[in-house]
Amino acid sequence: MKSHCLFILTFAAVFACAYGAETLPPVIDRYEQLLIRSPGKGTAFDKVYQHFFEGEGLEKLAGRWKSKAEGSTPEAGIYTLLLGTLAERQGQEAEALRQYQRSTELRPQDARAWMALGEAQAGAGRLVEAVASLQKALAVNPSRELRPALFRQLARSQQRAFDAEGALKTWQQFVAESPDDPFVIEEAADAMADAERFAEAQAQYEKLRDLPVADPYKRVTAIMKLAQLEEKQGRQEKANALTKSRPMRNPASGRNRIEEQTAGSAARNGSCAPAVAAPRIASRSRKKRSLCRWKSPAPAPASSAGSTSARSGRRAARLKRRSEGL
Repeated sequence: MKSHCLFILTFAAVFACAYGAETLPPVIDRYEQLLIRSPGKGTAFDKVYQHFFEGEGLEKLAGRWKSKAEGSTPEAGIYTLLLGTLAERQGQEAEALRQYQRSTELRPQDARAWMALGEAQAGAGRLVEAVASLQKALAVNPSRELRPALFRQLARSQQRAFDAEGALKTWQQFVAESPDDPFVIEEAADAMADAERFAEAQAQYEKLRDLPVADPYKRVTAIMKLAQLEEKQGRQEKANALTKSRPMRNPASGRNRIEEQTAGSAARNGSCAPAVAAPRIASRSRKKRSLCRWKSPAPAPASSAGSTSARSGRRAARLKRRSEGL
């Protein structure tokens, strides 16, 4: 009977230890579930990594994912991709490449797997292979939020591999998919200018300058970069003309706007803001600046005769106590 009870207790303890080792805290478990839906680098991966790094150890995390990656479930490719991300975080380049390669074999239509493989190959200097992997990632119809990062990585890998024509086509395709995005247009134009493709860069800067949705700052930036292109090509007169053609903001309107905001803020706070001296535009902004004026501080109240005599009496009493103590 005693041996039977001892066996049950031992089995229960082993089961509890095994169960506790596999069970994650609810918050970390939710982050791992997010990783399964969207595997790769990011906040979810960082949280799971930090939990095991500060607790049971990264070997435990690798074992947890490896046991699930070796199965025949549809999620095996996802855990293989996560193993590659874990190896890359730990600086194990060869192991990361091996796991990423296996994840593309298990999930050949997964753009994230091809992108992770391409980025790892680019980091290892295997640029030709990286370009091929990133092109496959674009070919399997990646999600909309993944496409910008793919285009950037592909174009930069092509530039590093001295494939100027391929990089140019990639940037042009990127701009064609985002024709109204000023940030994409500027980024593509900058890359073309760095590669000394001045004609293509000029076309993109002009597009940015004339873009209806671009803010004034972007338009001025486009004009200044067009002027820089002219300078690089030795056309100083055109550069000067472009610099002079940039739109200038009215300094008076800017000053008035600042004064209105200052006065309005002071009125809401129940205080008075100092009037901004603007002698050149005083006639137009006098009414706006007179919304609130400084009040001179009230003079300190003069001491009365009673308070003066009281202080004198207290001083005399202190002197008398000191003399009696001596």
